[in-house]
Amino acid sequence: MNAQNGPQMSSIWFYSAAKGKFGMVGLDTSTGIDQSVSGTPCDSTTCTYGGGRDVDDGYSAVRIPGDITMKFGTLSVNATYTSSTSTRNWFCVNSNNHPLYFTSSGSSNPYCLYSYTTWQYDRQFNGWQAPGYDGRWMPGASITQKVSMVRPMPDTWPPDIDHGGLMDTYSTDDRTVTVNLADVGEPPSGVNSSSGTDSNGNLEGPHIFYRTYDADAGTWTGWSRSAMTPESGMTRTQCDPLPCDWSATIPGVDRGDSVEYRIHVQDNENNWRNTSAWSYSIGTPTKVFTIEWHDMNCYYTSYICNYQVRLYDVTNEVELLYDPNSNPYYNWESIGYQKGGGTAIGATLQERGPGFVNQVNQFHYNYRIATDGNNHGYERMTVGMSELYNYNEHSVGGSSTGMPYVFYCMYYWTQYYNQCQTMIDIPSGFDFEWFGTTYSGNTTGKIDAARNGAMAFTNTQSTFRGGMQQMVTYYDYSGTHWYYNNWPEMPNTGTFGSRVHIAPWFGAYGAYYCYYNSQTQCSIRTKLVPFEGAGMDVYSDITTPTIWDNEMSPIRIVPSGDYIRVTADLTIEAGVEILFGDGKGIDIAGACNKLTVMGNSTHRNTVGSIGSGTGLGFAFTNGGCTSVNTDDRHVFKNTDFENVSIAISAGSRHGNNPHYNGNVGNFSFDDVTFTNVGTAISHGSGQGRSMT
Repeated sequence: MNAQNGPQMSSIWFYSAAKGKFGMVGLDTSTGIDQSVSGTPCDSTTCTYGGGRDVDDGYSAVRIPGDITMKFGTLSVNATYTSSTSTRNWFCVNSNNHPLYFTSSGSSNPYCLYSYTTWQYDRQFNGWQAPGYDGRWMPGASITQKVSMVRPMPDTWPPDIDHGGLMDTYSTDDRTVTVNLADVGEPPSGVNSSSGTDSNGNLEGPHIFYRTYDADAGTWTGWSRSAMTPESGMTRTQCDPLPCDWSATIPGVDRGDSVEYRIHVQDNENNWRNTSAWSYSIGTPTKVFTIEWHDMNCYYTSYICNYQVRLYDVTNEVELLYDPNSNPYYNWESIGYQKGGGTAIGATLQERGPGFVNQVNQFHYNYRIATDGNNHGYERMTVGMSELYNYNEHSVGGSSTGMPYVFYCMYYWTQYYNQCQTMIDIPSGFDFEWFGTTYSGNTTGKIDAARNGAMAFTNTQSTFRGGMQQMVTYYDYSGTHWYYNNWPEMPNTGTFGSRVHIAPWFGAYGAYYCYYNSQTQCSIRTKLVPFEGAGMDVYSDITTPTIWDNEMSPIRIVPSGDYIRVTADLTIEAGVEILFGDGKGIDIAGACNKLTVMGNSTHRNTVGSIGSGTGLGFAFTNGGCTSVNTDDRHVFKNTDFENVSIAISAGSRHGNNPHYNGNVGNFSFDDVTFTNVGTAISHGSGQGRSMT
């Protein structure tokens, strides 16, 4: 042994209580690890920051498991924290490999020494100062902790399967079953990763069986078999001794149908793990509500990140969609979801990044998430998104200077929360269930959306935000100590992190500044659309400028009374179909507001009735405006009216009150047809208008 090269072999350390000293003996004749520790790598429940990850000068505090009590010198080491100076309940590791030591903390996020300059200072710690200087955890780095027997035992245990099961979905596309496989044993023999078959023609390596139920025929198919393949970048041989993700594809099925599948895996001692069947059904949503984080400044003005959360009713699925052209400067953000509150139920989909990434896109997948009570699951999809069109915009403090920057959202939360988060009303007619709780636009359901990439559902909040960004920084010494580079991963039960439900890009640098100018419009945008052409029902009066576009078509006019009352500009884009319920109509009741129906030669607008009913049509019941020109106030281009009572009633609600005897605005028609219409244009009231 020498100071430069150390013992040059593995070593065993022991402590003599009688002498109060440590001793060491060599093990084997060289360094090396013959068998990696089996088990599941650290996550946020067993190690801070989820373990190793891709980071320079990083550290992780590893929880002491609950099934061991041991001595390190005179210290008692187990999972329980006490205020005694003679107990320890965490073990600190870091990318620089020194120091490695036991520590004691009642915090869920204890601090560990980690700097490569630690050796220069007079530090006291209970552990080892291993050789090394400036190291880094590379992509894929992980930490695994395990309590095991000292004496080797025969491997009689089958591999562990980590898989929550695919859940119900709207998607008719192929679905990918992804599981994490790791053999267990003292020591484990390894997962049988063979791609071959045995003498009976059965697959030896990991595989699935699946079958589908045809709802129309009322029958199940036979069981089909599909081999699983290891994760990208890993070979079958590499995944024999190591935990790996394995996947297989199940072909898509029609809506209304169902799928069952089982997973089969053995180790190299022929210990099989054969699961019971998971199942899922293909449902049909009616609406999709999208929340878009638009032009988020992932540091300064030229670093832009765009992403969306899509919510589907009926199947209650969430999709996280990302723009692969995003160019963040730093990546200390994470992606995940959770039930929230005091229950650590959820998942991290992408761990915090390495920090400086210099404008390289960090979004490699889209994700689909589903929950059912306390059950949950997710799957990856190809990355990509399309920005919203005809959206509602919600301010999150965007300004020409980008202020307030994230420090004000953290440390001065109570003064600046209105510029750091926005409260979004869930649209009327839209219901969504998250981990068993329903949030409805018909009652008090809202979404609390933070500009730094997080959101939460609520049925109780109205104006004051719950504080997902109310994180204290290094200027605070109360014990929370949230820095710019260590915001929590999901699930998290801490004071602030527990308030998050969905975290599409959660961290300080996700929106460090927020610029709103001619180049970037840092804001949160929303839009409700029908699911795959199902159309949209309109129940409520319209009081703000509104555009009906093709994503919403057909528009069904179904108020509880006779009319939808419109007191704002209403624009109907080319190709949109308007269908009136029986005896229902639209009342253009704003004195200065206008109706514009903008069909064209290839995408005409159709105005008709639902089924065999007869809708009323459009009524115009107000005017006298002096602030805008009445010429061409109401425009109809390339529009076909059919099966309505009175297509256009100027001056009254189709002959009924209210009546208006002035100019309700002039009308302009270009290639407009009327088929099976009681009256095309009625103008018994309303003096002075013109029609061209």
